[in-house]
Amino acid sequence: MKIKHLLGCLLTLMTLPACATQNYVLDDVRLIDGTNNPAHEHMRIVLSENIISAVGPASSLPLPQGADVRNLHGQTVMPGIVSDHVHLAQFNGVQPSPAVYTRENIIAQLTLYAKYGVTTVMSLGVNRPLFYDIRDE
Repeated sequence: MKIKHLLGCLLTLMTLPACATQNYVLDDVRLIDGTNNPAHEHMRIVLSENIISAVGPASSLPLPQGADVRNLHGQTVMPGIVSDHVHLAQFNGVQPSPAVYTRENIIAQLTLYAKYGVTTVMSLGVNRPLFYDIRDE
């Protein structure tokens, strides 16, 4: 299995510290690798400094010494989802309004997308300078 297909893994990785310097292991996960193959069961994903360094069956991939092992039996890890048609911060609930185009609303909506596993969005429509400022941060 190629590691490059896993770089967008998000669902469980969001729970790791942002600046991890040790090894983490996501153990006994169901892995959807984005190659159009069936999901792989009972897999182990090793992360070193938040970079995927090894992927394989949990029964045969060794645990790094001193790793923080998270048993995630029954949980799924998959590449991040891309949404190519988003109207970011043009609505608050169901009401469209220029007044809701705020930093707080943009960040809240991006955070919600991330919680759903959407790691990339293409915002269409009325992007203003605030959007690009946040993107560049």
